[in-house]
Amino acid sequence: MMVVGGLIPSYVSLHFAETLVAPGGVSIQAIFDSIMPNILPLGFVFTLYWLFKKKHVNTLMLIILIILVSIVLSFFKIM
Repeated sequence: MMVVGGLIPSYVSLHFAETLVAPGGVSIQAIFDSIMPNILPLGFVFTLYWLFKKKHVNTLMLIILIILVSIVLSFFKIM
Protein backbone atom coordinates (compact mmCIF):
# COMPACT_ATOMS: atom_id res chain seq x y z
CA MET A 1 0.00 0.00 0.00
CA MET A 2 2.84 2.42 0.75
CA VAL A 3 4.43 1.88 -2.66
CA VAL A 4 1.12 2.33 -4.45
CA GLY A 5 0.41 5.42 -2.36
CA GLY A 6 3.77 6.85 -3.37
CA LEU A 7 3.07 6.19 -7.04
CA ILE A 8 -0.36 7.84 -7.08
CA PRO A 9 0.90 11.32 -8.07
CA SER A 10 3.02 9.79 -10.84
CA TYR A 11 0.29 7.78 -12.52
CA VAL A 12 -2.98 9.54 -11.70
CA SER A 13 -3.51 13.05 -13.05
CA LEU A 14 -6.55 15.04 -12.01
CA HIS A 15 -6.80 18.79 -12.55
CA PHE A 16 -9.65 21.26 -12.75
CA ALA A 17 -9.88 23.47 -15.81
CA GLU A 18 -8.37 26.94 -15.52
CA THR A 19 -11.75 28.43 -16.37
CA LEU A 20 -13.27 26.97 -13.19
CA VAL A 21 -12.85 29.90 -10.78
CA ALA A 22 -14.25 30.42 -7.29
CA PRO A 23 -15.81 33.75 -6.26
CA GLY A 24 -13.06 36.30 -5.80
CA GLY A 25 -11.07 35.17 -8.86
CA VAL A 26 -9.25 32.25 -7.23
CA SER A 27 -8.77 29.09 -9.28
CA ILE A 28 -10.28 25.95 -7.77
CA GLN A 29 -7.13 24.00 -8.62
CA ALA A 30 -5.00 26.58 -6.75
CA ILE A 31 -7.13 26.10 -3.64
CA PHE A 32 -6.59 22.32 -3.66
CA ASP A 33 -2.87 22.69 -4.44
CA SER A 34 -2.42 25.14 -1.55
CA ILE A 35 -3.96 22.62 0.87
CA MET A 36 -1.80 19.76 -0.35
CA PRO A 37 -0.30 19.20 -3.80
CA ASN A 38 -1.85 16.23 -5.61
CA ILE A 39 -4.66 15.83 -3.07
CA LEU A 40 -7.25 15.28 -5.82
CA PRO A 41 -5.60 12.12 -7.24
CA LEU A 42 -5.13 10.81 -3.72
CA GLY A 43 -8.79 11.35 -2.88
CA PHE A 44 -9.83 9.80 -6.19
CA VAL A 45 -7.80 6.63 -5.60
CA PHE A 46 -9.01 6.31 -2.00
CA THR A 47 -12.60 6.70 -3.18
CA LEU A 48 -12.12 3.90 -5.71
CA TYR A 49 -10.49 1.74 -3.04
CA TRP A 50 -13.40 2.42 -0.66
CA LEU A 51 -15.93 1.52 -3.34
CA PHE A 52 -14.05 -1.67 -4.18
CA LYS A 53 -13.40 -2.90 -0.62
CA LYS A 54 -16.30 -1.61 1.44
CA LYS A 55 -19.16 -1.38 -1.06
CA HIS A 56 -18.05 -4.43 -3.10
CA VAL A 57 -18.37 -2.68 -6.46
CA ASN A 58 -17.14 -4.74 -9.39
CA THR A 59 -13.87 -3.53 -10.95
CA LEU A 60 -15.44 -3.50 -14.41
CA MET A 61 -18.18 -1.21 -13.10
CA LEU A 62 -15.53 1.09 -11.63
CA ILE A 63 -13.73 1.30 -14.96
CA ILE A 64 -16.98 2.05 -16.80
CA LEU A 65 -17.88 4.65 -14.16
CA ILE A 66 -14.49 6.37 -14.54
CA ILE A 67 -14.86 6.50 -18.32
CA LEU A 68 -18.42 7.88 -18.15
CA VAL A 69 -17.59 10.50 -15.52
CA SER A 70 -14.52 11.56 -17.54
CA ILE A 71 -16.61 12.00 -20.69
CA VAL A 72 -19.30 13.99 -18.88
CA LEU A 73 -16.77 16.26 -17.13
CA SER A 74 -14.85 16.89 -20.34
CA PHE A 75 -18.10 17.64 -22.19
CA PHE A 76 -18.93 20.36 -19.66
CA LYS A 77 -15.26 21.50 -19.69
CA ILE A 78 -14.88 21.00 -15.94
CA MET A 79 -11.77 18.82 -16.14
